[in-house]
Amino acid sequence: MPENEGPLLNGLDSIFPLMANNSISNRRTLRSNLEKIQLNYYQDLLTSFGDVKKRLDSLDTCINSILETCLRVNGTLTSVKSETVCLVEEAQQLKSDSKVAEIKAYLLELLVGSYQISAKDAQILSSKISHADDTFFSALLRGKEIKNMCKDLLQSNELTLSCSLMNEATEILDTAYENLYEWVQNECMKQVQETPEISPYLQRALSELQNKPVLLKYALDEYAGARRKASVKSFLDVLTVELDSNSTVRNHSVGTVYTMDIREKSRDHGRLVSDVLACVHQITASEKEYINSLSKDCHDTLIADLKIICLDTITESLCSHLKLNIENMLVSHHDAVTLYKMNNIMRFYQHTFRSLIKSTASLNLCLDEVQKLCKRLLLSTLKQFVKQTLEQVRISSYDFLFC
Repeated sequence: MPENEGPLLNGLDSIFPLMANNSISNRRTLRSNLEKIQLNYYQDLLTSFGDVKKRLDSLDTCINSILETCLRVNGTLTSVKSETVCLVEEAQQLKSDSKVAEIKAYLLELLVGSYQISAKDAQILSSKISHADDTFFSALLRGKEIKNMCKDLLQSNELTLSCSLMNEATEILDTAYENLYEWVQNECMKQVQETPEISPYLQRALSELQNKPVLLKYALDEYAGARRKASVKSFLDVLTVELDSNSTVRNHSVGTVYTMDIREKSRDHGRLVSDVLACVHQITASEKEYINSLSKDCHDTLIADLKIICLDTITESLCSHLKLNIENMLVSHHDAVTLYKMNNIMRFYQHTFRSLIKSTASLNLCLDEVQKLCKRLLLSTLKQFVKQTLEQVRISSYDFLFC
């Protein structure tokens, strides 16, 4: 079959159902029928394309809406992108600021650690002291170092921070010195035994109190008050205590025993005065040694004057008993030789005491007073003796004339 007959056969096959009866009328109406069928096809096609057009219009509307949405999203993305750039820059700046802040915080922590007393040390320094030990003094040393650094910090431009740290350190140290003074005061009040027990911590505490001269003076006043009682007791033991035929007083400085027979020496007032003054000298020398031991860690110039005052206060308690006993011995004997011995003995101890205590000390003034009394009595006794001797010479001469 020729190649161009294919479409023809297909066409005939499509119209075959219309020619079920091959009559003349059917052949005449075949064209119109085909045109109707074609028209129907066109109408169906038009209807279908109408639906397609509607769907395409709807799709176009959707696409336009999507396009508008995409444009809006694109604009939003552009805006977000610009904002994101700003946020990234801000984040980078914040990151840089965070590093700077971390460095400042670290430096501030070091600053506070170096210029602020730690909570542990503050607790130790602010608490009452039952027994001073290395822990307290170590905390006190660190506190003083911090205060000195705060003084140097005051020279900087950070005056607010410097003043705050300085005030905090000063307040804690003031409380520590008050607590230390209370402990020293209690320890000094206990020094009433014959030989005081001066611990290294008490010596160190007095050394620390040099930063508070008023408290140091009050502490030494307490010590002097306690030692007055001990000194008077030792001196009275020499004057009153008798064991068999003698009484003893312990040498405070070297630990030997000084023996004085009161009942036998009561007949030799020169020896008795010598022994009494020797005892006073021994007590004075011992107390001076104790004060030097107590303040051996003190190097402030103020301590020298305070030691002199302290020793004067202690030895002043001996004056009334010394004066009373020596005066009683002086007025009870009018022997010129004995008075001369007593006077020489007292002059010797006048020079001796001046090497221990200042010349204006109460003990020196007391000894000067009794020495002057002894000298007056001696001169009075000598005058009386000379007067009596001259009278005896006159009587002898008168008797000789009448022989």
